[in-house]
Amino acid sequence: RLVQINRRARRLPQNIDARDVIKMPVRQQNRLQLHLLFLQIAHYLEENYEKPFSQEECAARFFMSRDYLCRRFTKELGVSMVSYLNGIRIQQAKLLMSNPKATIRSIAHQVGFEDEKYFARQFKRIEGISPGEYRARLLK
Repeated sequence: RLVQINRRARRLPQNIDARDVIKMPVRQQNRLQLHLLFLQIAHYLEENYEKPFSQEECAARFFMSRDYLCRRFTKELGVSMVSYLNGIRIQQAKLLMSNPKATIRSIAHQVGFEDEKYFARQFKRIEGISPGEYRARLLK
């Protein structure tokens, strides 16, 4: 996983089966179901990182309001949806940068960024160096 699940999520049981869930208090069952739903949403983002992203469309896909989705995603996973998605995209971009023939612009588009400058800003924010510097160090 690209993002550590926050402390609250770690309090949930790790290896459980249906019998364990039935024995849980209802409140804990609900919290577990909610957490699993947000893990599914995170998985959806990981599987579709290269596609254009809309919080409204994601919320509709999972049958909730955009505001609730964003607020609860941050609470459950400890990071905002956009930051989570950008982290996935940057990790994938780093893998693609080993190809010296691919331009930074094409890599940005391949991983789902529509704007190369936004990609460069996010890359520098996450990695601490620009995409060009990262590639230069990688190809040394």
